[in-house]
Amino acid sequence: VVEAHSAAEMSVFEAPAVEQPHGPMFVAAKALKTETDRWSEKDNPIITTAKGMAELMGKMAQISEQRRGPKEAAQVSNIILTAKDIAEQAKTVVKQARDVAKNCSDKRLKADLVYLCDRIPTISTQLKIISSVKAAAVSGDNREADAMLVKNAQNLMDTVQRTVRACEAASIKQFAVVANAMAMGIRWKRKAFKAA
Repeated sequence: VVEAHSAAEMSVFEAPAVEQPHGPMFVAAKALKTETDRWSEKDNPIITTAKGMAELMGKMAQISEQRRGPKEAAQVSNIILTAKDIAEQAKTVVKQARDVAKNCSDKRLKADLVYLCDRIPTISTQLKIISSVKAAAVSGDNREADAMLVKNAQNLMDTVQRTVRACEAASIKQFAVVANAMAMGIRWKRKAFKAA
């Protein structure tokens, strides 16, 4: 799994509120981050990968909201590279979710999970294409490309969030059979939150 950010680089979600992006793309990324924060990453690669996707999408929201200026070429490159990284993480989520679906004994849960897995590659490919269009726009004010990028990002984050929930449900169902639980090695353990 690709690291979403280096140890020296602060998470976009940890930045002070005034420095965080405020648009709908960031809101969608934050919703996925909130969902994944409910679960321990230990022995759960799906959560680790989904968190990385949320971080990357938050980074893309931050880059997209920056005004173009002297560093325009770097911003264009960063948008495209971040979209590619998100698409790679999406492939990993799909592979991990398909493994869960393969071992799920409940036909309805399995069908739901397979449906979500089929949606993710299409949406992530669209993200790469739309981000390239947005990045290549001559003027920084291409509202149509912006709107498509935001909607696509929202769809991808929503689908990954639904996939995380479906994997949890399918895993719990399959964990009723102890042999499958040992074979999968994925643990769904809620984090304990302390009152502030």
